[in-house]
Amino acid sequence: MGTRIKLGWETRIDQLTLAVDFAIVGVGLIVLGAFLGGVGGVLVIVAGTLVTLVVVIRMNGWRSLLWPRYLTVGPDGIGDDTKMGTPFQVRWADLVSVGVITEPKRMTLVFTSTQGSRSYRIPRRDAVLPALREAAGCPVVELPPPPEGERVVVDVGARQGWYGVVGGALAGFFGVSGLVAAFGSQASTGVRIVAGIIGAPLALIGLAVLLSLPVLLRKRLVVVDATAFTWDDPTEQSFTVPWTDLAGAGIDSTVVRNMNTGNRYSVHIVLVPHGPQFAENHREMSKFAKDSRYVIPLGDAAGEGNTIGDAMRRFAPALWLGANEKRGLI
Repeated sequence: MGTRIKLGWETRIDQLTLAVDFAIVGVGLIVLGAFLGGVGGVLVIVAGTLVTLVVVIRMNGWRSLLWPRYLTVGPDGIGDDTKMGTPFQVRWADLVSVGVITEPKRMTLVFTSTQGSRSYRIPRRDAVLPALREAAGCPVVELPPPPEGERVVVDVGARQGWYGVVGGALAGFFGVSGLVAAFGSQASTGVRIVAGIIGAPLALIGLAVLLSLPVLLRKRLVVVDATAFTWDDPTEQSFTVPWTDLAGAGIDSTVVRNMNTGNRYSVHIVLVPHGPQFAENHREMSKFAKDSRYVIPLGDAAGEGNTIGDAMRRFAPALWLGANEKRGLI
């Protein structure tokens, strides 16, 4: 028994958006085929039907795309069943105290034991603090948020998102131009078919990008402070790893120099685990595992990478591996 506090809904918004986009493409191809007519139109309808069927089959398992997230506070301990962050199960008997940092949209739970402290970020819910005070078998302390400058928050998603928006806008422009040519009053049948087959997918890609704006322009945050490194991505796996669990941290960059168009970068955060139990304790980081390290790609975000590197060097100087840059092909 215990108190279950709903922390909201978790969703594979990238996969859900992709399914909606493919549904639009499928229906759009069916409609286009009906307008085109003839053998070409039939082929387009068949292609659209196949795409739509794939989406219908995928949506049959919608529970893997959307589910509730709960924090359970009971007489024996506390647990978070998140599938997209760092889940935890902590017993009161193992703790010395519980700290709670409340911010406008987030709460940070700081569990202190005789071995040290661990912190977990969760969505803010007013019911959490009263439930902790009622059930916890150790002192519950409200802690102030870190002072200005004692935490560095970097949005690493905006740059890549705008690249996608620009590409989608160009595809939409050329797609609409093709459809105008396809259905123009002076167009021959052959021109209509060719322009329609080329223009429709591009126009649908533009529409799909428009519907994908919540994914493309989402905030992907890196949070660095004196206790931990946090990767906060609302559509993928998020995690918080204490510095005590790491043996090293650094920034690796590959640069392709070009005097005409400017340099291109491929930037990665590198985290080196400490101890053989790291992989077991941080399963949510498995997608970033590479050899004996964990490598988190930032794309072309060279400026953001420098800011994160400066923060890691400041808050975890003993772990800092440096900013390593090499020339190569991206």
